[in-house]
Amino acid sequence: MQEELVGEATRKVGTGDENIAEVGNWARDKLSLLREYITISSPARKRWIRPTSEATYIDLFCGPGKSQCRDTGELLDGSPVVAWNASVLSGVPFSRVFLADASAQHVHSAADRLRTLPAAPVASFVGPGESTVNDIYRELIPWELHFALLDPFNLEDLPFSVIERLAKLKHIDLMIHLSTGDMQRNYATYTDAENATLDRFAPGWRKAVDFNAQPFAQRLAIVRHWFSLLNDVGLPHAPAMHAARNSKNSRMYWLIFASRADIARKFWTAAQRYLREPTLTLF
Repeated sequence: MQEELVGEATRKVGTGDENIAEVGNWARDKLSLLREYITISSPARKRWIRPTSEATYIDLFCGPGKSQCRDTGELLDGSPVVAWNASVLSGVPFSRVFLADASAQHVHSAADRLRTLPAAPVASFVGPGESTVNDIYRELIPWELHFALLDPFNLEDLPFSVIERLAKLKHIDLMIHLSTGDMQRNYATYTDAENATLDRFAPGWRKAVDFNAQPFAQRLAIVRHWFSLLNDVGLPHAPAMHAARNSKNSRMYWLIFASRADIARKFWTAAQRYLREPTLTLF
């Protein structure tokens, strides 16, 4: 039986000036995978931490830097805080941290939380990913080492132009939230001729799809086309992918890793083993 794909959502919780996102229990694995990859990759990152070079962390959809599990009430550090702390604990902190989000409140909250931590070098930007990626790109040294987390809630927020811009960096590793759940839920809307979401997410997708096939096969063709676009910009993906699942064991989305560096993809595979997740098919 085909498994239902449902999406991820967040909303502000807390009182007063507190800004905390509400997430599902699947967020724990995502944060653990992020933490583990940054820890495992620290020996490679160390080669770039010199007076004349750097290793940066980029979070284009950073959120407020703190979240709460809706099922348990457990408070979790957000991705920017997890990433910075993991780099510090590994003994090889990032040279600089770049935060961005469409929500100014999220960006300010995440930046404030990072600045309470020792020596966190933070630069922050407000706006959609397709805009802030250009702002951040102009701040980067293109031939240095960069790691970016692209964790939007839907396909609309991640046009392929974001990845194309980052792909211009010589040494870039990407951890990407691939929202197949959003695609399944909204497929009829997204394939409407008037809707540009898929045109932006996976340019040229219509040529890759047999519209006489079942919707499942059509969606699979679009995802495969998206992977081919990664290859076209020189960022092959690691075979191991992580499926985020909710309490009903339904898949929410996939976490994908893409990099030109063989060693980076090996680090990702090792981080996957940490979560005891086997290599998975797309759907």
